[in-house]
Amino acid sequence: SISSLKQQAEKEDLNVYSFNTVSPEMIWQFGDKIPSIKINDSTYNFPDEHSFGLLANNLNPEDESLLKNNYIMEQRDTYDLNRNAPNKRGYKKRLVSNYYILTKK
Repeated sequence: SISSLKQQAEKEDLNVYSFNTVSPEMIWQFGDKIPSIKINDSTYNFPDEHSFGLLANNLNPEDESLLKNNYIMEQRDTYDLNRNAPNKRGYKKRLVSNYYILTKK
């Protein structure tokens, strides 16, 4: 459950950010605001921290390349708030986010 992510990140002394849009349901279950790194298609607001957590929904190849050029990306988890299986009607990709730990190179 994503509700445990906030405590896990606090234990690891990491702030959690989002890249692209994270669903309101995910933010609500997380229990706090999640600042966004990607402001629009060409503007980014990267944090100053050496390491941080990142929730991302559907990273496109260009965004993933940008991140990997500047950070070491370690995928830690996938959070899926869907009640239906991926192959069933009603499954929403917007309710799925991958969680990464990013560390500056």
